[in-house]
Amino acid sequence: MRIQNERLLRIVPNRGYFVSPITLQILNEVYEFRAAVESTAAELAAAKGASPEMLKKLEPLVEVSSTPEDRKSCVSFIEADTAFHVGIARLARNQMLIQAVSEARNQTERIMYAAIDIHYYGELPGREYQGQGSGSHDFTRPAGLSKSPRSSETKGNLSVAARAADLE
Repeated sequence: MRIQNERLLRIVPNRGYFVSPITLQILNEVYEFRAAVESTAAELAAAKGASPEMLKKLEPLVEVSSTPEDRKSCVSFIEADTAFHVGIARLARNQMLIQAVSEARNQTERIMYAAIDIHYYGELPGREYQGQGSGSHDFTRPAGLSKSPRSSETKGNLSVAARAADLE
């Protein structure tokens, strides 16, 4: 059963089905796992390079934002955020990484939706992407051939690169 494998549901014999609670341990494990698989996906995507067409599909996702008082905008942000992170995994062209990132995002979405439901926003969604990354990738060039992020040639890729930089 897929939802049981993703730790979203637990089956207790002779008692029924129960939604798995979100604990601090689960929260930490999800974010540690995401950091590991998403950084690997970003590195591999940068090493393999990406076509401008593939990057164009990610660009609009970077622009999605939300406001805490607008649940619909929060849901739109979560959907765009998942599409972006899975999109980076797709750039890596590795089916196992795509599956791992997708599963990690399922857990992350569960946490994010729960946070919305209890009106806890912590850091505003998207804040992690506002130039706080430690570096950037130019996904159109193989690793080692990237231009400086300030170069005019890579300027079009900066928002995607900045968004991916938090995965490093």
